[in-house]
Amino acid sequence: MNKRGDFELFDKNEQPFSDEVKRWLNVQGADNLQPLRDDPQLLAKVRSELVWGTFGKQGDQPCKVRFLDDLETEHLENILITQKHISQVYSLVIVTILKERYSSVSRVDKYLESSKD
Repeated sequence: MNKRGDFELFDKNEQPFSDEVKRWLNVQGADNLQPLRDDPQLLAKVRSELVWGTFGKQGDQPCKVRFLDDLETEHLENILITQKHISQVYSLVIVTILKERYSSVSRVDKYLESSKD
């Protein structure tokens, strides 16, 4: 982390973001995100590299950088609700993660209900 509090963005292998992912982070406009929505492999690549800096629940901890996939569901929901400045790519990736988690929960709920019989 540098003196201003900015941090280099790295993927899970501690390599700087790929040029492809950097390009997507600067995309504006929902229509321009369609190729990302249409290509699950590209979306997975972008998703695997996105990180979030967190200062803890009370905001009083040193900044920890975590991958979006590693954040709790409630944290991701709160990012969408409170952080209106995030890019559309971040929003798309967070919504994608949440959809997967919600569908997993509903499958578990269905299983638990069917096993009651």
